[in-house]
Amino acid sequence: MADIVSLRPFSVLSAIFRVTGIAAVPLANGYEMTAQLHHARASLAVTWQARQPDVRLKPGVLVSPRWKSTLAALDEPVAIHRLVYLDRPERSENLFRTVPAKGAFEAALFERAGALWECLPLGFQELFNTLFWDGQRFLRYCTGPSSMIGHHARACGIASRWPRPCCACCPCTRRRTRPSRCSPPWCTMPARPMSINRVVTAAGISPIAVA
Repeated sequence: MADIVSLRPFSVLSAIFRVTGIAAVPLANGYEMTAQLHHARASLAVTWQARQPDVRLKPGVLVSPRWKSTLAALDEPVAIHRLVYLDRPERSENLFRTVPAKGAFEAALFERAGALWECLPLGFQELFNTLFWDGQRFLRYCTGPSSMIGHHARACGIASRWPRPCCACCPCTRRRTRPSRCSPPWCTMPARPMSINRVVTAAGISPIAVA
């Protein structure tokens, strides 16, 4: 768990987290809610009180905490006003930063994928987030196999086939109109509109994960 005290002010923390666990304890006049949140900047536990639990809040969904004026100590959950369920995709959020990795291998894969996402043109980033805003679908994409048989028919098979960035992902790649020697084709803006199938393929999305 990250040092929350060192992350003040709140602007340093991400506005969007992924829920990795949630629990509700009945009280006399409502419920005491506790949730575990994850982002690459910080993983933390939060607590708040509610009259009724929000049934939409469950592991895998994306939320935005409504902070109080100060942060609590690390040995206790951070007290917040509430968690806001995010049902609409945010085009600027790198979803790979919200995935909790289960070891160094997955962490390296997700870091590589996040760098590739940063290389995509803004329109493709928005398309990717729209396709994979659903937590369960995004989990299947990150950890599912890429084939039914063969050496990629294993956990993280799709992730193992993500290409490596061949150069630093500079924001200027999103404004290029012609391919560069050092930039892969998904770093360039096509001269004419691409079909949805070509967009999905360029983003490295497997049809198995989208289904």
